[in-house]
Amino acid sequence: MEGGQSSNVVLFLLLQLTCHFFVGEANNENYGNWERRFRSGFSGSNYCVQARESGHQVLGTDMETWFKPKGCDTEKLDIRNREACLKLCQSFRPDAIIHTARAPGMLWAMERDRATAFQINVAGTRNVAQCAESVDATLVFLSSDWVFDGNKPKPGKYSEDEETCPINYYGVMKYISELEIREVCGKWLILRPAHFYGFHAALLDSRYRNKMDIFDGTVWATLGKSLRKEEEIRITDSMYQTPILVTHLVKSTLNLLEKNMTGIFHIAERESASRYDTVRRIALSRS
Repeated sequence: MEGGQSSNVVLFLLLQLTCHFFVGEANNENYGNWERRFRSGFSGSNYCVQARESGHQVLGTDMETWFKPKGCDTEKLDIRNREACLKLCQSFRPDAIIHTARAPGMLWAMERDRATAFQINVAGTRNVAQCAESVDATLVFLSSDWVFDGNKPKPGKYSEDEETCPINYYGVMKYISELEIREVCGKWLILRPAHFYGFHAALLDSRYRNKMDIFDGTVWATLGKSLRKEEEIRITDSMYQTPILVTHLVKSTLNLLEKNMTGIFHIAERESASRYDTVRRIALSRS
C-alpha cells in the first residue's frame, strides 16, 4: 500500500451505473424476466452521485442510460467491446476509473452461464485495465471477500496480505480479475468489501420515483416484500461478514483516490454479523 500527496482535481470514468445483462442462456424460460429485474446499478449510482457532489468531473457509463444523475454525463458502453472502451477512455482521459460492472444476478446464475459471466467479469475487466493503462489512470476495482474460502474461525477477519482461496466461480472470477489488473495496470486500487447495503441513488431523485419497479428483482426488494407479507424467510446463520453502508464505501474509496493510495484494501465496518442477524435487524426495525 502506497500513498502520496492529495490531488486537487480527479476525473472519474465510472463503470457501470447499472448492471450488464446476460445475453445467452439468461433469455430462456428458467430465468424469467431477467433483463427487467437486474439493472439496478446499486454501487455505481452511488459512486457517480457522491463523486460529483465532492466536486469531481464524472462520466458514468452503462449498457442503457436510463439513470442520469444530475450534473453527470453518461455514455453507453459494453465493456466486452475493447475498441469501444479504448475510444471512450482516450476521449474522456480520466485520472481514475472506478470499475463496478459485473454480470448480474445471484452466484448460482453465474455458475449456470459461466461463459457469459466470464466475458463480462474477467474479459471485460481486462479491457478496462488496458484502458486505464493507456491514459495513465488509476483503476479502482470492486472485488469481493469471495476470494477467500470463509473457513477462518469466528471472529477472525482476513487481512490484505493473506492467501486467497476462492471456493465458487464468482470468487474465482474476482481473483483472476485482480491478477489481470496487477499485471496490466501501473496504478491500481483493489477493494474487497464483504457486503454493502443502502439505497440506489435513483431512490433519492424525484425524477425516478415512478420507475421503482426496476428494483423488483433485487435481493433487498424481495426481502422487503416478504417482510411486508409476513412470509417465512430462510437464510443462513453460519455465514458471517462485516457489511458496510454503500455511502461509507464510496467515501472511503474517494479518500483513497484523493490521497493517491494504491494497493489492496479491505473496506468494512467494525462489527461482524451473520446473514441471519442482518435480516433479523431489518425485520425488527420495521416492526
